Amino acid sequence: MACPIARLESDQHMRKCCKDHSGENSVCENNNKDGISSVCRSATQNACYSSSPISNCLYDLTLIPEADTAALDHQIAGHARTGVLKHRLGYVLKSVQKPPLGQREMEFYGRVYNSHDSESGIHSLLREWIPKFHGVTCIESKKEGGSVERKEYLVLDDIAQGFKKPCIVDVKIGVKTWDPLAPEAKIKHEKKKYVGTKEPLGISVTGMQFYDLMEQRSIKLDKEFGKHLNVDKIYQAFAEFFNRKAGVHQTIAAKLVEKLLPLNKLFDAQRCYSFFSSSLLIVYDADRISKMSNGDVNGTHYQPPPNDDWLRVKMIDFAHVFPSDGKLDDNYIFGLDNLIRIFSVIAGNDFSKMSTVTC
Repeated sequence: MACPIARLESDQHMRKCCKDHSGENSVCENNNKDGISSVCRSATQNACYSSSPISNCLYDLTLIPEADTAALDHQIAGHARTGVLKHRLGYVLKSVQKPPLGQREMEFYGRVYNSHDSESGIHSLLREWIPKFHGVTCIESKKEGGSVERKEYLVLDDIAQGFKKPCIVDVKIGVKTWDPLAPEAKIKHEKKKYVGTKEPLGISVTGMQFYDLMEQRSIKLDKEFGKHLNVDKIYQAFAEFFNRKAGVHQTIAAKLVEKLLPLNKLFDAQRCYSFFSSSLLIVYDADRISKMSNGDVNGTHYQPPPNDDWLRVKMIDFAHVFPSDGKLDDNYIFGLDNLIRIFSVIAGNDFSKMSTVTC
């Protein structure tokens, strides 16, 4: 996709106009005062896998100076520095991938955030689980020799915003981490990855970072760690991520089960989308956990924070989302069911379900 640039005048905001597939003008909004463009609001949106206005938008995108961005310090999986950035105002900037992946992800965000379905509609329900989407913008950077490179970025809320000691794990959901259009070579490559947990559980831990409350240090584990996990080791891995040594792992795991059950219910009903190679990003604040312990993290007086804001769960990565043609997304359900079972075991809720479900 081309990256047209337009700069803000000092006393007026840009506008961008879109056209839906009927050729009628859609409702457009001004850019935000921070210089990051708002997403087009289409006046006509259908339910489920309808065509998105994003693909027909004529973007007049605000140029964000590279100096206003930095590497995302809690990035644990996926792309390198140029892939995910942090804007000085707190937004996460995710680079738009090469077509068709980038276009597919933009269109998915557009459908979810531009739809006008009812509160019980699929897009309204998905908005509860997806980072808020603010549109698409461009960053211009100078390269060696004086050439200028412009890249498009999705503008999203930072899931860990406000957390002083964010603990983050990226869990890719599903046995099939390739989409229906993947060539045979891609399928073979994907089948060789995370074999210890992906095939039996439908789960791939692509990275984790957490603050060890007992040792008072940060620990970061990349995808190589996840590739060596198996059915037995994954319980211990998640327990350590939940600060087992500090004695708070059961509390965190139990709260996660509570949070994930509504998502499980959603996938037991939705027949609009199939999510391939999509992840759940789980984030909690070790600082909030430690402050609520009254100095006795490992003791019997530990009480969790009074509200849920110390723990967040969001779905991310939508470059491989396809229409489900009226079928349940069994691939995603399989992985999500097993993830909830693992967290239930760690929480001590039901040790009778140590075995995994089968496809």
